[in-house]
Amino acid sequence: MATTEDNREPTETADPAPVCPRCGRTYAGQRVGARCGEDQAVLVPAPIAARYGDDPMVGSLVGGKYAVVGVLGKGGFGAVYEAIQEPVGRPVALKVITPAKEGAQDVRGRFFREARVVAQLNDPAIVTLYDYGEEANGALYMVFEKVRGTTLSRVMKQGAMAPDRVVRLLAQALRALAQAHRLGLVHRDLKPANLMVTPDALGGEALKVLDFGIAKVLEEAEGHGDTVETREGVVMGTPKYMAPEQARNKPLDGRTDLYALGVVAYALLTGREPFEGDSAVDVLLAHCTVPPPPFDANSPVPPRLQAAVFKALEKRPEDRFANAEAMITAVRDAMPAALGGHTTSVETLPVEAGDESVSLGTIETIDAPALTTGREFAGEAIAGPPPARGRWIVAAGVVLLAVGALLFLRPEGAGVTAGAADADQHVAAAGRAPDATSPPDATPIADAGPDAAPVVDATPAVDAAPAVDAAPVVDAAPEPPRPKPTARPAPPRPTPPAERPAPPVETPKVPAEKPPTLTVPEF
Repeated sequence: MATTEDNREPTETADPAPVCPRCGRTYAGQRVGARCGEDQAVLVPAPIAARYGDDPMVGSLVGGKYAVVGVLGKGGFGAVYEAIQEPVGRPVALKVITPAKEGAQDVRGRFFREARVVAQLNDPAIVTLYDYGEEANGALYMVFEKVRGTTLSRVMKQGAMAPDRVVRLLAQALRALAQAHRLGLVHRDLKPANLMVTPDALGGEALKVLDFGIAKVLEEAEGHGDTVETREGVVMGTPKYMAPEQARNKPLDGRTDLYALGVVAYALLTGREPFEGDSAVDVLLAHCTVPPPPFDANSPVPPRLQAAVFKALEKRPEDRFANAEAMITAVRDAMPAALGGHTTSVETLPVEAGDESVSLGTIETIDAPALTTGREFAGEAIAGPPPARGRWIVAAGVVLLAVGALLFLRPEGAGVTAGAADADQHVAAAGRAPDATSPPDATPIADAGPDAAPVVDATPAVDAAPAVDAAPVVDAAPEPPRPKPTARPAPPRPTPPAERPAPPVETPKVPAEKPPTLTVPEF
């Protein structure tokens, strides 16, 4: 899109005496954008009225809410105007396309298709499209955010730029192209005049890509000085930045934009375009047949960055980068320090020691270290020590085992069989010291043979049932001798109860090892 770069500077809208471009009346004290009392035209600054008073768009109201108060650029197909959006008072850039009568319907259809796609772009490096429509006279318009800055075409007049600065700007432009190409939108006219540098909130530089969706629409619109007519038709673009397939009027895709951006990168790094000629045709032939000249021997551009630029300038699209993401990677790897390890201008929060949060990511890679602890929560690894509940489980198990052992060794309780009570009686008798009432020649029960008769203790044992109450065991297998317990001091014996009921008679306990023949007693 041809523009007058001198008019890209913001139009002064604080003129104390705006003028009506229709009747020429001056309104002292009125604001720019107010209405003339005679013809209801939009008041504009006096210099705009003097220079562009004959333009019917100046002083008009487009789309019922965009008051045109200035001119930012003109071309054969239309112009770019400065307007004020009513009633919010927001300054906008209004691009108006006036197609030729022949083929106007085709241009209209393509315009609305492209505008719908452009409206989906939301990258910070792409100028936002606010609105679009058609006027009653057939003029098509797009309403974009108004960007204050300097185009790279002006910056290039100062000579070659530092490589790290170029890398930062390239990364932003490639990020914008990556989103547009994913939506199937090709810019087709990337050049320094369509790349604007603006200050960001942190005092750095931000890049804005202008005119997305314009060049393709203009293929069938009225041509101007930047187009090249061929036998096949009108080829849109600027010859110094056109890819070979574009010069040959072949099908285009995202790699066409990568070639144009490669030409821009070469020009920013060296201060000159790689292909020149006496005419537009000579330049186009050079794009198709002549390899780009090498960088100077003492150039500060790193070799890997030079290689990335030359790959973008390959003649055949299949020899270039496959997509914008691949070119971003190559540019980043060539000078990683220029981007701080990232491919966007958004800073990534560092991971502090002991911090369980991860950095906020970008559309590209994140350089934050991975958190590997083996625990998962909501799909993310969480840093920190392992849980301590395992130690409580072990402690609880030990307590349960101790309680079970006490219950098992308890001398008396419900559910104890006669055999078990007899065994408890043997252990209790063997473990207590002889007293005065015991017969002097009494033999310990533990030493009795298998056929020995039960012995009744002279002193009733609290913990043992009388042997006479035990059910006799008929034909029971002989019990193996029990080991003698180690003598230990007898604990103090409690006073026995005067009377206690005998335990219920139960079935004898069967030994662990069953004999070949077992006779069950009859009751």
